[in-house]
Amino acid sequence: MHELLMADNIMDVVDLNASIERVTAVKKIVLEVGELACAEPALLKKYLELALEDKFAQPAEVEILNIPVLARCKLCETEFRLDDEIVACPVCNSVDIFYKKGREMRIKYMDVVE
Repeated sequence: MHELLMADNIMDVVDLNASIERVTAVKKIVLEVGELACAEPALLKKYLELALEDKFAQPAEVEILNIPVLARCKLCETEFRLDDEIVACPVCNSVDIFYKKGREMRIKYMDVVE
């Protein structure tokens, strides 16, 4: 259910940019959401679609791009993609890793009507 709060926070950013740029409607918004961002993409999309329609009185398309998890081993510095629930370096089996990608969430772009 925290996707509702995420959608609300994203709408704060949309509102701010809409007022600065004098936008009258948003036709499309594209988000990048990491696999470890703790968001259910389908719910986030639905809440954003509802919020955008409520705000601008017309439907808007919401596209969510998945960002896979990319990690780096702190021991041997191997970079690798995490594809399963086992969180260990595939080279040295160390679990001391750094997540380079996969936890972020950001608005990539918005297609707007001025």
